[in-house]
Amino acid sequence: MRSVRRLPILILFCWLSVGCSSSPKPLGDSFNAAMEERSLCSNAWVQLLDDWKKNGGGILDSMAATREQISKDQRSDFARLVRESWKAQSQPTSASFGDWPVPNDNFRIVIFSIDANGLVPKACEAPIWQDDWLYFEILTNSESWTVRRLPEMTVGLDATDHHSGSNWLFYWLFARIDESSLNTQ
Repeated sequence: MRSVRRLPILILFCWLSVGCSSSPKPLGDSFNAAMEERSLCSNAWVQLLDDWKKNGGGILDSMAATREQISKDQRSDFARLVRESWKAQSQPTSASFGDWPVPNDNFRIVIFSIDANGLVPKACEAPIWQDDWLYFEILTNSESWTVRRLPEMTVGLDATDHHSGSNWLFYWLFARIDESSLNTQ
């Protein structure tokens, strides 16, 4: 009876020993796989974004003008993706156009509204892969990290900070807004 009670413990010990004794992948292999995925995903989004730019897109003189271009662009997949994300959000953002930062819940709503299925490989559907492209649209000097500020950018936004600048661009590109709140002159 005593040996029967020990059997589950013995099986667990053997399973853990065998599972842990298998040779781990070298760190270099994991790093190389991550770099391959980064390259694959960045390239997939760059193709979408470059096509958008060829069709008159890109970050224009203002976010309002950029959004207007997207609403009229019937040729590029990226513009369609943005318009579909606007529709997927149940209501316009509660933030005033251009405000920064926005509440985390607002940011999450925008992220989850983007469905890039079929436009980029499955592993690349997270919209983070477009951050660099968007940021380089406003970068005017890479040595001094000078950026052009869009009129809607709030004074408190440090657009020279890659993280803040690209998050602002991403959010206000994809957020559903009440179009009547835009001041397009």
